[in-house]
Amino acid sequence: MESGEHAEEHEQHPALDGVRAAEYALGVAEDGYVGTAPVGSYAPNGYGLYNMTGNVWEWVADWYDPGVGGHAAGDRESYGRILRVSPSRGVGVALEGLRSPCLSVRAVERARLLALGEEAWQMIGRTPTHVVAKRPLRKGAITDFDVTQRMVRLLMQRVGVSRFNKPKVLICVPSAITAVEQRAVSDAARKSGAADVQLIGQPIAAAIGANLPISEPIGSMVVDIGGGTSESALFSLGGVVVLEAVRVGSFEIDAAIQAYVRREYGLSIGERTAEEIKCHIGSAAPTPNEVRAEVKGRELMSGLPKTVILTPAEIRKAIEEPVAAMVESVLTCLSQAPPELAQDLLAQGICLVGGGSLLRGLDTRLSEETGVPVVYVDTPMECVVKGAGKCIESFDAMRAMFMDGRR
Repeated sequence: MESGEHAEEHEQHPALDGVRAAEYALGVAEDGYVGTAPVGSYAPNGYGLYNMTGNVWEWVADWYDPGVGGHAAGDRESYGRILRVSPSRGVGVALEGLRSPCLSVRAVERARLLALGEEAWQMIGRTPTHVVAKRPLRKGAITDFDVTQRMVRLLMQRVGVSRFNKPKVLICVPSAITAVEQRAVSDAARKSGAADVQLIGQPIAAAIGANLPISEPIGSMVVDIGGGTSESALFSLGGVVVLEAVRVGSFEIDAAIQAYVRREYGLSIGERTAEEIKCHIGSAAPTPNEVRAEVKGRELMSGLPKTVILTPAEIRKAIEEPVAAMVESVLTCLSQAPPELAQDLLAQGICLVGGGSLLRGLDTRLSEETGVPVVYVDTPMECVVKGAGKCIESFDAMRAMFMDGRR
């Protein structure tokens, strides 16, 4: 319990810059300090002793304590949630990313981090001139190292990482990222407090999370469609037999919708509106019970608000190019598969995962063009992080699956 004297100290530390401002706002620095408060920050007790209370709770608190960091347990969804943990073994914490597609969206005002995740996504297209909403990660590559480092630091602090406990960290990345991009991701995690940083390809993590028999001598194929990349991978005997990746994902679909509405209707719409259109009437193939959608935006000629009606057929036409690129990458992967493994897929099917895989009719389109059954898992958006959680629980045993172990 805080004394009135302690509460007064809170009022003396409201102005924090950079990432500390965001951490203060999120409640992980509610006493004005990130981590433990320096000795002598508060007045001594009646015996002249400093720091007889406080600090200890910061060392032992974890995300399972109700109200930890100033938030009730129900508030965790705003910042993502912990999917898997094995506290009895002391290992295995896997974080579900902040709600897609806003995992890496940040709002920054004069170098201060104001919001992240869903809260920052809601700011897209609505910020004043002195606030900038940005994604530090695009197409699997870091475009803003400083903000990415802040993001990783916040995620790690959320599960109790401090200067006293430096954990092993496993990060899921697109399989096609370059050595320079791999190094940038690893450096961001190490500078945020990680002792051992390993990277794992998203298709491998997705296959593990989907419980595919990738260690058996049969062919298993996963297609992971994310925000910036689409990856198709064929597995057998614990390894990747064929991998095909393109830097096209659901963000490109959103951009295609924006471009179509601008070109055909002279109407400017934002990213969030484009995503809503995709979710409501977007499809890769004709679907039953299709409906039209009313779309509001700004007319380019007059600059005034305007409403238009869009049909699912129009959206299919608008997004055909990125969807065709995704389908082509799957066809390319299948064309390189050994005959014995290719015939296994007729029985096993292709496993479709990732947020982009939820586009209506995509499974039908892939099945028709490949001649192979396409199946969904129960939680396609969580397969990658669930697979990462299983790898963390057996960190040393799974090292062969990591990028360093496969070189």
